[in-house]
Amino acid sequence: MEDSAPNDFFEDEVTEVEDDSLIAESVSSDARHADLPLETSEAKQSDQTDPEAQPERKLKIPGPGLGESTVWFLGVFAAQIFGGIVMFTILAVILSATNEFGTGKELLSLIEESYQLELIGGSWLIFVVLAVLGAFVRLGSNPLRKIGIRKFPKLHALFIVVLILPLSSLAGTLHQQVMEIWKRVVEAVPGLQFLDNFNSMQMLEEFTRESSLLSLILIIAVAPAIAEEVVFRGIIGRGLSARWGVVFGVVMTSLFFGLAHVHPAHAIAVVPLGMCMHYVYIVTKSFWAPVMLHFLNNSWAVVATKMINQGAAPELADNVTVPPEVLIASAVLVILILILMWQTRVRYLLPDGTTWTPGFFTIERPPQKVPVVAHREPVSPGLLALTLCGLVGFGVVFFQSAL
Repeated sequence: MEDSAPNDFFEDEVTEVEDDSLIAESVSSDARHADLPLETSEAKQSDQTDPEAQPERKLKIPGPGLGESTVWFLGVFAAQIFGGIVMFTILAVILSATNEFGTGKELLSLIEESYQLELIGGSWLIFVVLAVLGAFVRLGSNPLRKIGIRKFPKLHALFIVVLILPLSSLAGTLHQQVMEIWKRVVEAVPGLQFLDNFNSMQMLEEFTRESSLLSLILIIAVAPAIAEEVVFRGIIGRGLSARWGVVFGVVMTSLFFGLAHVHPAHAIAVVPLGMCMHYVYIVTKSFWAPVMLHFLNNSWAVVATKMINQGAAPELADNVTVPPEVLIASAVLVILILILMWQTRVRYLLPDGTTWTPGFFTIERPPQKVPVVAHREPVSPGLLALTLCGLVGFGVVFFQSAL
């Protein structure tokens, strides 16, 4: 298989195949005996005439299924709680050795008031470690191949960068609208107010007042982008899409992803983001693509919140309504980019020009013994021109609204 080293994010180029004969070059005779989803006419004839021919192996569709996926979802909370306990213990031991406290209550108060960022950052680091270890255990042999650790086209990376602002505008508006509904729900049912303690957007606003930008990006953007993508796209999404189909798999994985953010308004707002992350995972066949989108989205949230707190960009605040023309331009641009990414999606082509498949939907790279090439179609000039027009239109209305 022609593929890329897993230590780089972007491909220098992508093979574009116009003639099936080009794919078939250099395929050795040994490759004909590889574990391919192809049958030669000789093999079919042999199976019909040889009474001792071995039956085909039963297709084993990978998990997790819906039940196990729920366990993994609950495991996200368990891992974060465990990480929080470990970090609290570490901080308590260090502070107890260097300071004098009258009671344990004073120590608890000090950690909550002065070391909350360290507590959350440490718990996220532990979650990342647990998520990666869990993936290696659950996926078994060749876990990097199974979740699609490979380069992806630089063109797709550019599309992902362009997606951030319009996608954030749409998600932010959705979050704003749902928050208004949530406030009325809490007024009607005061017992639900405890969920406001899990409002990560409010916590982010508090952190940005005192913490450095670098520390916030590491904790809010880097760690979640790795840990959550491993669990939701790499494990849960892989199993659900293989067993139930891509539509159900993407929708259910994104719902799990949203529920993991606990607060109803935030949970609903991130479901479309989760779907978009899964979409770029599918079209690029690379785990790094949703990680990049996740990282850039969270980084932009940190930067925007920091700017708002410093009074540099009041128009980005949650209580500021995004103009309708910006929302329309955002939606048009997002749709155009997603279409363009689908048109240039990565496929693994076999020597006869057909798309390789193990018998179920998957993102995984084919085994090394399978003679395939990673192929994408050339960019459609017309669609690209239309997308550039959408980008210019979005830029004009976005910056006009900011003035």
